[in-house]
Amino acid sequence: KLQFLYFIGGIFQTTKKKMRRTLATLQLGKMKGLVCPPFTPYTPEGAVNFEVIPEQIKIIGETGASAVFLGGTASEGASQTIEERVKVAETYKAEFARQNLDIKLIQHVGATSLVESQILAKEAEKIGVDAIASVTPTFFKPANIQQMIKWLGGLAASAPSTPFYYYHIPVMTNLPATIGMRKFLTEADGKIPTLHGVKYTAMNLCEYSDLCDVADGKYDIMAGLSEQMLAALAMGAKSSVSVPFNLPFAMKYYREVLGLFKEGNMAEALKLQKEINELTFLLQHGGHGHAIPVMRAMYEMETGINLGPCRLPLEPVSLETVKVLESKLNLLGFLRRDI
Repeated sequence: KLQFLYFIGGIFQTTKKKMRRTLATLQLGKMKGLVCPPFTPYTPEGAVNFEVIPEQIKIIGETGASAVFLGGTASEGASQTIEERVKVAETYKAEFARQNLDIKLIQHVGATSLVESQILAKEAEKIGVDAIASVTPTFFKPANIQQMIKWLGGLAASAPSTPFYYYHIPVMTNLPATIGMRKFLTEADGKIPTLHGVKYTAMNLCEYSDLCDVADGKYDIMAGLSEQMLAALAMGAKSSVSVPFNLPFAMKYYREVLGLFKEGNMAEALKLQKEINELTFLLQHGGHGHAIPVMRAMYEMETGINLGPCRLPLEPVSLETVKVLESKLNLLGFLRRDI
């Protein structure tokens, strides 16, 4: 009888966990609209400047972002300690409540060490984020899909009640070409119970479209490249997350593209998307080695918020470069146009 009771108890606990995971996924649904991956502010000495974050959040609320993606590329999460990443997430969660903002919070918890990623995932669940996300490790990389599922599954299991996104950014992770995303998502289906979707930051729109159809379209595939936003929307995207969404003047354009798409006005949406791509090209190739410092500089120029220096190996752009960029933006009409 005792063994039978243990057996029944085990089934009950397993079913309870599955129900909790399913409920969390259903409650979150699919992300919609524009997701901002905020910059991290630093003091002149290089410490995270938590005093600036409320100002950034106010602007995020004003620009109409539906969610934030913390700890990723724009946030320089890979250059921060566990303690810093946890405290940043805590600050955002508390500040959203204080400012009465209905904005979803996604926390990237990926790290080279699975143990560190699991710690971050556990802390994120304690904080009460809406979802977590992770890249695969970038030093010892998974050699095949099975290893990838084991690593990501081990991470996601540390936050069993929180929806999980795989962050696909091959330009940074350099996974083997044999690891296709459709095959990954198909094989991971059911093996990672909290798997909610993919943050897809890659150029392959054919693969993106395939992912939107896996398991009858149950997964949330966030489009990760602003220059392809309209094409991704046509392929089935419900949301987009990209670094330029930090810039208030740029958000006007992206919101307009989104609105035109919803109205079915593809001709005007395409025209505006092409205009915005000039902006993206300028910011990504603005005479500096990396797009993040350039966009941080443009953010400071527009908002007046001092983000401080980024962390090495990234370096801030020169004042001369900022002035040249501002002049080019004005020449193209981006800073003056009211759309």
